[in-house]
Amino acid sequence: MSDDAILRARVDGADRLLSANAGFSAINERAGGAIGAVIAVPQWAALVRLARRLRILVSRAVTIADGDIDLDCWVTATPRDDGIQ
Repeated sequence: MSDDAILRARVDGADRLLSANAGFSAINERAGGAIGAVIAVPQWAALVRLARRLRILVSRAVTIADGDIDLDCWVTATPRDDGIQ
């Protein structure tokens, strides 16, 4: 799997996107999000909230719509002292 296929991001305690690689940013921006704003992809945001609430690593398969296509993703949300990664 190429590094381009791996999407990475960091989120603060208020679900605002602190940083993201190009792939994550592009999908999130097409959904109406931006760096510094709340994550716009509902499936990703839900996993961030779950990991924060449980205070454990959470991994799930999710399908998200991106324009005319569906993306099947494996998402891992890891709680950190400064947010979720």
